[in-house]
Amino acid sequence: MNETSALINVEVCEVKAIDALTETHRPNISWTTLIDNQATFNQYGSTENYESYSFLTVNIESDVGIDLVIKKESNTSYIVAINQWDFHLNEWILCRIPLSKEEELNYQIKHLD
Repeated sequence: MNETSALINVEVCEVKAIDALTETHRPNISWTTLIDNQATFNQYGSTENYESYSFLTVNIESDVGIDLVIKKESNTSYIVAINQWDFHLNEWILCRIPLSKEEELNYQIKHLD
């Protein structure tokens, strides 16, 4: 090792397919306030909409953030993966959290069917 390199150990705990998540599953996520606070989301967040998925990200000056993968099925949206990160954390968590129509509007989720 020298001053221009680093060693990172990655551990894959379990592999799951997004389509295998069929029941509501709400894990304990520390940083959901970054998307729940509309002013924070409006200032630091963005949404990319695709046909079957949307991607939300909130990046607070590259110090702390949260990324969400939203799956759109039959005009309903579900958060299916969440990445919460900072300088010392980069954790992806699978889930299945239904979004209300109000949340879809707040997060700018568009169904492109």
